[in-house]
Amino acid sequence: MALFFGILIGLVIAAILIKSVAFRIVAGLLIAGAIVLIVFEQMETRKETEESLTRIKPSELQMSDVSLKPGYANSYRLSGRVVNRSPRHTLTGIAFTVKVEDCTMAPAAPTCVTIGEGSARIAPTVPPGHARDFDELVAFDKASPTVRGQMKWSYTIDSIHAR
Repeated sequence: MALFFGILIGLVIAAILIKSVAFRIVAGLLIAGAIVLIVFEQMETRKETEESLTRIKPSELQMSDVSLKPGYANSYRLSGRVVNRSPRHTLTGIAFTVKVEDCTMAPAAPTCVTIGEGSARIAPTVPPGHARDFDELVAFDKASPTVRGQMKWSYTIDSIHAR
């Protein structure tokens, strides 16, 4: 029924556009105005996103008890605590890259090979001077890495979002 009314309204608007020059002008102005508003909104959103990436420096975050543990269904969970040491800005997200290596403990020289790189994004709201715990699933590029020797892992912070 809704489809019928949608088609009917579309046909009525098309008929008015064909018959009325004034309606075409008004419709054109409305469409142009909507396009300008959409473009302006996208520019503001892009600007806000870019600014959010520079408000908190990595040195203003304190990460503690960060661990990577096997989860369910061959997945891994990244967990820990983050303290926001920024004096003015609220932390709203952190993007991580997690690297997992498989190391053989040969007596002469241990060797490690990277078996997986994944990404995780946490989105805690952490006001200045506060801390929040996090626990997030790591999405690896392919299947979850399988360690045959000893697991060695590390993480890097790719981006910090703040408001």
